[in-house]
Amino acid sequence: MIINTKNIVSCVLLLLCMHAMRLDAFIVRVCIDEGDTTCCPDNTIVTLRCKGGFIVEDYQNAKIKKSITKDTLKLTLIAGDLHINGKKYFLDCEETRNDEQKKEIHATSPYIRIKPIKEDACIGWNGNRYDGDFVCACDHDSYVLTNWLDSELYVAAVLNAESYGKWGLEVNKAFAIMCRTYLMHTLLEARSRKKKKWYDIKCTNAHQTYNGTHDCEIIWQAVAGTSHIIMGHKGKPILAMYDVCCGGVIPAYHEGINFVQEPCLARRYGCDYCSECKLYRWRATCSVANFEQRIKKELAKQYDLKGSIQSATVSKADAAGGVKEVLIKGNKGTLARVTGKQMYSWFKQIKSQVYTVKKEGDEIVFEGKGYGHHFGLCQWGARSLIRDGKSYKDTLHFYYPGITFMKIEVI
Repeated sequence: MIINTKNIVSCVLLLLCMHAMRLDAFIVRVCIDEGDTTCCPDNTIVTLRCKGGFIVEDYQNAKIKKSITKDTLKLTLIAGDLHINGKKYFLDCEETRNDEQKKEIHATSPYIRIKPIKEDACIGWNGNRYDGDFVCACDHDSYVLTNWLDSELYVAAVLNAESYGKWGLEVNKAFAIMCRTYLMHTLLEARSRKKKKWYDIKCTNAHQTYNGTHDCEIIWQAVAGTSHIIMGHKGKPILAMYDVCCGGVIPAYHEGINFVQEPCLARRYGCDYCSECKLYRWRATCSVANFEQRIKKELAKQYDLKGSIQSATVSKADAAGGVKEVLIKGNKGTLARVTGKQMYSWFKQIKSQVYTVKKEGDEIVFEGKGYGHHFGLCQWGARSLIRDGKSYKDTLHFYYPGITFMKIEVI
């Protein structure tokens, strides 16, 4: 099935129309960093590096641009004003009054686009190399730094962070389609919101981990071999969630997803193909002292836990074993109730949503299944299925029942 980008959702057309130039690829906007000057030494918000230098353009008027031949570009925000390499933000226009004198025009917005002077060069940030361009949007003392690049380059970069090249070509073909589908679902959702943001997707595991480009040949082959192919249901990209190891948990019994909206995540059979993963079953501990300190700090305004913690147990769970509530008892009958999500975020020892908790002597012991949220594709399971002879498409059908494969037509 071919998806013409005109017909998916009108917001996809916006994706192509946001650039003045003619495009022959999908462009994705990735949030690389955002914050304000309160956490920036010397008000330096961004430092970029590029061999051969940069072209800096005014975002609202591409005619206003300036070449910076230095290999380092430093952006600072001082009293709400943007400075580039120590000078207040000011760009020259390519237009000239005569052959000898350039016409100088002030930039029209606090938003700049940054490109390499050399077309094949990458831009360096925070120790990583990035394809495409950067856009920095400033508002008073806050900023958002985004990387704009071809979606296929993005998928290849995500695979390098989220996958394992040594697992082979077929596995990474499955993962390429999965990551590309997740991107398309997230992008369409982001661009259909009334309140638009400067980016479509984050570079962290809040969405998909993205650390820039790489040289893993297997991954590049997997992306090229599945170019623009995604998974869909009723003509729309599915929410292609995935985790490292599902632990055999059946997703349809696990709460947290609207299965009416995302029926392809409602898999009603288990996956035990990930049993080789060391986190298929796991055990972790935390000292009672550290556990108590964190719990009392987080819940000080809600509960008055007296003395030392006497016990901690899972008091509510869904049909899959997903923790909904943990009951903690202190001295003199004092109690505290903590949600499963709170426990997961406060204690890094907890690897998944399905676990038990108990007090044993001076330790709090967690025992659980899998690594992740238990929805969608299980990476270790997919590896085993493909190693045992399944195709990458059959593997995706196993983890996302009811899908169809669709191809995005770039216009």
